[in-house]
Amino acid sequence: MSQLRVVPSSSIGDLVREGESEHRKAYRCVVWLSRRVSAREVADKLDGAGEVLLEQRTPIRVLHRRPLLTRPRTVYSMRSELLNGHYLMLDLVTQSGTYVKEFVHGDFGRTHPNVGSLLGCSADILQLDVLSILDER
Repeated sequence: MSQLRVVPSSSIGDLVREGESEHRKAYRCVVWLSRRVSAREVADKLDGAGEVLLEQRTPIRVLHRRPLLTRPRTVYSMRSELLNGHYLMLDLVTQSGTYVKEFVHGDFGRTHPNVGSLLGCSADILQLDVLSILDER
């Protein structure tokens, strides 16, 4: 027996907004850094940061379809692995609705703090994967 059912399009927006507040998402990304960093520095400034509260203005890449707002979002945890002096793999658990790409590169100062500001350099995201959607409860 299938559990699929037709859902009215009017209720989709409510489901999406509900999901943003009730779930956490786990991501893995590959990050490029403009300067050489040590494993110790990355561990201290990213892994040791604990929960990080972000202020995210609507990203430039979605501004044409979303209202200009500043949204508080939380990065609950970060775990990094330095691949070499300029590249790292970063695992994140974030509040659903967090713009992860912008958290990495800062979006011209529209997301603060960001990986670059935490490490005192420019950062860019090379790869991003969603690992899982976690219940917040």
